[in-house]
Amino acid sequence: MSDPTFSNIDFKNKMALVCTTLKSYFRYHFLHSLALFTVQFSSVPKITAALFIAGQLLFCVPAYSNGLGVVAIDDPKLYAMPFGGTSFMVGWASHAL
Repeated sequence: MSDPTFSNIDFKNKMALVCTTLKSYFRYHFLHSLALFTVQFSSVPKITAALFIAGQLLFCVPAYSNGLGVVAIDDPKLYAMPFGGTSFMVGWASHAL
């Protein structure tokens, strides 16, 4: 007999969403890690590298922990993600200058 509160279809949909979300996180983390190799060619390499590393710590760690189910969606630790995204944007701007 099946439990009416949990169905196999809901589990498959949830796992598909988790896989899609993690795939997106992995792609952006990979691209920003590759960008760290080109930081040496920017005009201010130390500042640019610090911004990329701060972005990876502040954005990727909460994103991975949320995607893997370690923290819930309403956990205050996820409030660091916008600061990490902003750090990435400022890092790309300093890289372009």
